[in-house]
Amino acid sequence: MPKLKNILILIIFSLLLCIRTFFGIHFEPLSEKQYNVYDIVLKEGRGKLLKTNGKNSFEKAYIFLDKSEAGNYRITAKLKKKSEFKGVSYYVVDSLLEKEKIEENSVKLYFRKKVEQLLRNRSIDFKNFYRGIILGDSSYIHRDLKEKFSYAGISHLLAISGLHFGIIASVIFFLLKKIPVSKKIRHWMELLVLTLYILGINLGASSIRAYIMAGLIVAAGLFYEKIDSKKSLKTAFAITLLINPLYIREISFQFSYLAVFSILYVYPKFKEQIDEIKINGRTKKILELLLLALIIQIFLTPVSMKFLRQLPLFSFAANLIFIPLGSFAIFLCFTAFILSNIGLGIFLMPIIELVYKFMIVILDLIVKVPYLSVKTEIEISYLQCFLIYGFILAVVFIPELWYSLREKTAYGRKL
Repeated sequence: MPKLKNILILIIFSLLLCIRTFFGIHFEPLSEKQYNVYDIVLKEGRGKLLKTNGKNSFEKAYIFLDKSEAGNYRITAKLKKKSEFKGVSYYVVDSLLEKEKIEENSVKLYFRKKVEQLLRNRSIDFKNFYRGIILGDSSYIHRDLKEKFSYAGISHLLAISGLHFGIIASVIFFLLKKIPVSKKIRHWMELLVLTLYILGINLGASSIRAYIMAGLIVAAGLFYEKIDSKKSLKTAFAITLLINPLYIREISFQFSYLAVFSILYVYPKFKEQIDEIKINGRTKKILELLLLALIIQIFLTPVSMKFLRQLPLFSFAANLIFIPLGSFAIFLCFTAFILSNIGLGIFLMPIIELVYKFMIVILDLIVKVPYLSVKTEIEISYLQCFLIYGFILAVVFIPELWYSLREKTAYGRKL
């Protein structure tokens, strides 16, 4: 019965995904002959195309719209193709009929107001870093700094992910413990705050995944259910694709789900071997962190080579330093943001900026280490990418399946 139930769920999901894809995606190339309605996110005169005539656009494209402040816009225009580079098309507006700025929701406006209040009189670099951590807007972080984070293999600290939501949930639950209410009410309040937070930030595939998984974990505590992270991951995967099937081709989506898959399904199999080694607790903890970082890196390497032309070699080691340090910085950033609602967040900002400067000093030292990652001109096709992942999964799971099959065969013979 459980297998039949799973098959039925898979069939229903596949049908819904087909319907969502057929009715929700604009597959045709952008027309240069007629007027269409385009939704774009504009920054510095260049707008990333989101939708065409109300549907998610299959074509990856940017539309240049000068003399307009940054923000979300809906334009009715006839376009002219300017160039194409690495599968991304660039258009200029040939004729503009209508331009409407799409106002942000009140939660997002409130978040931005609070962040700007906290960042008053702070350095520009720190401001851009803090906006990236809190609002998920890392577009203004300097390219050189992004390249350093990428080289060290710690770019995930600049994107809102499960690490961020885990810290948010911990901070919220810690603060709510000070309020004399029942555990059930605290869970409801935690879920409410997480929902308000996702409404107030820039949405991306990784942040949606993190919110759904965090929300399901909180809901499990609310309804006294056992927390099942694997089911949460599957549910988040399905819901994210139903929201926008095109998320699957975004590198943030692939990095996010591959990383969590490796943590939940692969890491425990190797951790068992470490648990059998007789060593002291601190050494074992370091080995576990090193193993976890290495497994995540292995699973992200094919995607990194496919889209970034970057081969990570020893960047997993940098995570041993930056995951604890970055987690502490994120914790302080969110604590200050939450306390800003009662006027106390501003007192944490000098400490947070000092932590940020310390992180940059450590980062500058680490990036001097050669071969943490290397740029490569090797092109990997989607087929080769799938074959590599097939090989990795085979190495991980086939021995276990073979052992399980032998056990069942031996048991059958005894009967």
